[in-house]
Amino acid sequence: LASVAGVPAFATNYTAVPGGTTTFDKYLVMDEDANVPTADFTFAIGAGTDVAATDSTPAVKGASAEQAALVTVSKDGFVPGETTYDSVQDGDTLTLGEDEKYAVDVVTVDFSKVSFSTPGIYRFSVTESGTVNGVTNDTTSTRYIDVYVVDNNGALSVSNYILHDGTAAVPGDGKYTDKATGFTNTYATQNVTLTKQVEGNMGDKSKDFTFTITITSADGAKSYDITGADTKTITTAKPEEAAAYTGSATVELCDDETVTIKGLSAGDTYTITETSVDGYETKIATGSTTSSEDATIVSNAFANKTIADATAVTFYNISEASTPTGIVMDIAPYALLVVVA
Repeated sequence: LASVAGVPAFATNYTAVPGGTTTFDKYLVMDEDANVPTADFTFAIGAGTDVAATDSTPAVKGASAEQAALVTVSKDGFVPGETTYDSVQDGDTLTLGEDEKYAVDVVTVDFSKVSFSTPGIYRFSVTESGTVNGVTNDTTSTRYIDVYVVDNNGALSVSNYILHDGTAAVPGDGKYTDKATGFTNTYATQNVTLTKQVEGNMGDKSKDFTFTITITSADGAKSYDITGADTKTITTAKPEEAAAYTGSATVELCDDETVTIKGLSAGDTYTITETSVDGYETKIATGSTTSSEDATIVSNAFANKTIADATAVTFYNISEASTPTGIVMDIAPYALLVVVA
């Protein structure tokens, strides 16, 4: 009789629990000669999509738009002077090419305002946006965060967060094949070389010529290293009354000396101005031009150029004078004959 007696069923009444926080990485890969630019990106949290359960995979509950609206994202963004690494550090998952380095920013996703009332796997989308000159965003702009809410002896708790690439079902063993640690963007830059050449029979090849290099950066404050015969760093800044971020430095070059301006990106402009020198004609050549005969006569400036205009610039200073003739040269042979006689 006892074995067939009715046993009342009691549904578990869970107390909803708030989520916690999780993090993912934001990588910025660049050439080893470049400095970290000012670069900020926005991450938006969106609703997910339901995925039905199968014999071997659990169901996924797509987070609602109301839940997604309660999630907040915080990050620092990239700024000049940030630490970079020329080899992949432990825990980072990216691939570096030859002569590349990277910076990393940690992004925090806060689910503490979201309530979860039943066990399950809740899926949220996370989408990156933002445009910075010279930066190519991750080819996968949207990834997904799965939040694992479990029954822990009758009480709910959040056990894990998984960032991944796809919208497919969750594997039964929990081993995601598309697991990700963050978003990777690349920053493309170019270098510009400046060469000084002195020509002519009156050209002083030992003289130092002064150049002022001015850079206007496309997006916020940046820094640019100058290396070679002279070494400087240009950091751009924007006073309140100014319309753009600019910075400048002076370098000294004599004949056949070169400096390299490193880390210019698309949208940056530069001006190279040589202090006027009396007695010299100035010509400027770009690219692979190796002769002043093919150069262009200018005043003294190569102004408001981009990396599309030239990545190699040569300033020629030419001082030429004819050897004078006069009475000394005219009568000297005859005077010598008189002396000999």
